[in-house]
Amino acid sequence: MKKLIGAFLLVLGLGFVACENETKNGDPSIIAMVNNEEYTIKTNASGMKFETWRPNYNELKVANENVFFMKAETDTTMFALRVPYTLFENQPVRSFEFGDVVQATEDNKNVAFAQYIVYDKKSKTQLAVYRTAASISNSGIFSYADDKKQVPGTVTAEFFANMQKEKPEGYDKLTTKQKEYYEKLQPMKSFQDGVIYIMPVSAGK
Repeated sequence: MKKLIGAFLLVLGLGFVACENETKNGDPSIIAMVNNEEYTIKTNASGMKFETWRPNYNELKVANENVFFMKAETDTTMFALRVPYTLFENQPVRSFEFGDVVQATEDNKNVAFAQYIVYDKKSKTQLAVYRTAASISNSGIFSYADDKKQVPGTVTAEFFANMQKEKPEGYDKLTTKQKEYYEKLQPMKSFQDGVIYIMPVSAGK
């Protein structure tokens, strides 16, 4: 359990300790419309091609009773969210704008962001990282559903996220072919009409 938690927090660059809840099934509780980051590679066309995105595996955690972490993975990609957890009494704020991928501080507890990682199909090396940022126009919003739609022990929410491509850590060690692949990927990754539906969650103690 500690190993799995440590790997997840390392990806997000955060230092929280969280309890975990994992879901591995063929009917994940998250779905979105996303642009295919390889579209220009396959077609030599410009613009975006949107398609339905469903992960093979998803995991949700609540750390320190007030931070919501989620990651969802396919064989070669990983999508992660971090937003304040406000599904309890006396918390009127239920929507958060995505911004820079940064560590939360005492002066800035309402940090919210999303990121998407592309891996090499064989070696699982990181080839590209897409992140939300304050500099992106309309970077994204995460909104919890109202209380009437929530089921105890789960989270239901909607979101969209627009993320810009960045070089991954260790880019200089990539092969020439991997670097060429990075250059051909779309400059932006967009998740639209995202829905998290009755996803099980365990709150940290």
